[in-house]
Amino acid sequence: MDDKCMVSIICTAYNHEKYIRQTLESFLNQKTNFRFEILVHDDASTDGTAEIIREMAETYPDVIFPTLQTENQYSKNPLITELLVPKASGKYIAICEGDDYWVDSDKLQLQVDWLEEHQDYSACVHNTTVLNCETGNTVLYNQNDHVDRDFLLDDVLYGVGHAYHTSAIVARHEYYSNLPDFFYISARHRVGDHPRAIWCAINGKIRYMSKAMSVYRQFSAPSSWSVRVREADYIENRLTGAIEMFKAVKKYVSDEEKKKVDNCILKYEWELLQAKGEYAQMKEPPYDALFKAASVKQRLWINFKLHCPRLFCLVMKLRGREGGIPDKLKNKYGLN
Repeated sequence: MDDKCMVSIICTAYNHEKYIRQTLESFLNQKTNFRFEILVHDDASTDGTAEIIREMAETYPDVIFPTLQTENQYSKNPLITELLVPKASGKYIAICEGDDYWVDSDKLQLQVDWLEEHQDYSACVHNTTVLNCETGNTVLYNQNDHVDRDFLLDDVLYGVGHAYHTSAIVARHEYYSNLPDFFYISARHRVGDHPRAIWCAINGKIRYMSKAMSVYRQFSAPSSWSVRVREADYIENRLTGAIEMFKAVKKYVSDEEKKKVDNCILKYEWELLQAKGEYAQMKEPPYDALFKAASVKQRLWINFKLHCPRLFCLVMKLRGREGGIPDKLKNKYGLN
């Protein structure tokens, strides 16, 4: 086995005491003909996450390299992954958060083999199993992609969630260490992995493997993305950042692709109107075509919120989803 590190696995954790051991063990279980390292970052967890990381790092000192914060960094700067990338020595970067895990011991080998043999690819991803921690139910992340294929810019432009989960990616190091301005523009709005996916797609094809080789824990903790994305103000912030990001993306793509980016901007503006509670404007030009193209269920839901706002607020409150009520309606009906 070559002593040179081939893959740097980056794992960010916060209050993942229930999950972090399984996550790290799923990395250690990888069967490869190359060396890899595990860079794990605990962001000042208030549970026992750091202790478990420290214990496992002491057991595997040549593989696990921990960063244990005493003060939360995400609250100051959401670019936690960027704290670890400069420490990564691998030719490739793999990402998996501390509450997710891998389920195929050949995952890294399969992805690295592909990238080694196909230099025109910027990254390799795969399907993922989604585990709903509230119900225990599981579904495939990509329920319609059952064959291996290439992902291009079109596949990730409207959101990385339409293509692959974070736990699935192995990318060439340079596309994580040399990021464009639109990444940093979007970062302050906590847009997440979307700009990295776009950057990879701009620089090469992304290979998709249909085999599910990781598990994404949905609703695993109050701080998880799947919980926070239910909040109207969080959605509003992310959509605002995505719109700013797309405007900056345009200088990196062809004229034909610029038109697609403009369509993305229009779509995200439409969704932003919903997050703000501007339901009437969602049905007016230039957004009327998007309203007409929406599903019957979505159109009914928008009309319900438009014509029965007080009842909508009551329904959301009864469901324990007050965070999903736009501030405009909260202020109007005294819900703040």
